[in-house]
Amino acid sequence: MSNADIERLVHDRSLIRESFDDEQVAGYWAKAMASLADARAAGLSVDGRYVMAYTAALQAALAVLAAHDLRVRGTSNHYMTFHALQKLNSTLRQCGQRFDALRLTRHQAVYEPEHDEAEMETLLARALDALRVGIPACRAEIIAVRPSVSERLRQPVF
Repeated sequence: MSNADIERLVHDRSLIRESFDDEQVAGYWAKAMASLADARAAGLSVDGRYVMAYTAALQAALAVLAAHDLRVRGTSNHYMTFHALQKLNSTLRQCGQRFDALRLTRHQAVYEPEHDEAEMETLLARALDALRVGIPACRAEIIAVRPSVSERLRQPVF
């Protein structure tokens, strides 16, 4: 863990230290896996699938932070969640960057009244690629920090 970066975020009140038990960490993970399954569901709209892919990334990042007994506080929670993920260690830096890129492009799926369907399909494919790399990295980090929760962390299905 990059202690100096994390301590700075705690000092700035962007993160707070909070105790999470294994059940809570596993709960975040279960939500991430459910959102990932929804992102892959053929019956949903491409916008809905993109939003669920983004949600899976956010929930996986929250699970990692909880495993470290950290919670995001204040405004810009989604941004700060991915930013803090990048600061935990070098392995998660790329994961946090890729997840944050999903945050930046989800605007189109959520807020725009119209969009190019082909473009959204491309964005969804990129989101699923980011998850294919990032979700296993998050799972590995949780297990490294909390070996006791490893049996409760379902493997991602892609």
